[in-house]
Amino acid sequence: MRRTRPRRQLRTVYCVVIEGETERWYLQLMQKHENLPKVAIKPELPKKKKLNEIKALLKELLENGYDKIFWLVDLDAIITHKQHRKLQQIIDSFKKKKEIEILINNPCLEFWYLLHFCNTGKGYSSCDKVVKEIRKKCKPLFNYQKSERYYKSNPDIYERLKKYQKNAMENAKDLISKTKI
Repeated sequence: MRRTRPRRQLRTVYCVVIEGETERWYLQLMQKHENLPKVAIKPELPKKKKLNEIKALLKELLENGYDKIFWLVDLDAIITHKQHRKLQQIIDSFKKKKEIEILINNPCLEFWYLLHFCNTGKGYSSCDKVVKEIRKKCKPLFNYQKSERYYKSNPDIYERLKKYQKNAMENAKDLISKTKI
């Protein structure tokens, strides 16, 4: 009589495409604290990439069989380099690919931190302005710095923000519902 082995459950394989070190540090800490399975963070060595290179990377990742790919885009960099049209073309080219989620930070990742404490739809012209607002309004981040030492200090940035995370998600949903894209 043949033995049957229990079927192994296949894990969903995620990849996050980022352009900066702050995103990398935050994601590494999230992975650690939430005890998440291995999430690939691409590119391995963050460096400024051209949008055409990122588009090619997204296509390659799709071909490599990732179940879900998230691309975190900082809009301030797009505005600085006057690449609105190119970004829109890339968004349009991947619109029908359910495996790819394009998440736009306006203007930068730090706006997500601000949403942990403020329900704001205020437009910020630069990341520096968001950082000033964080230092003013977000008591746990009053001395915020864009450095690995700050992110990974004790308590690290993820731990500082964790108890406000539901608030940030509600504020983000509220902002999205008010925004026409």
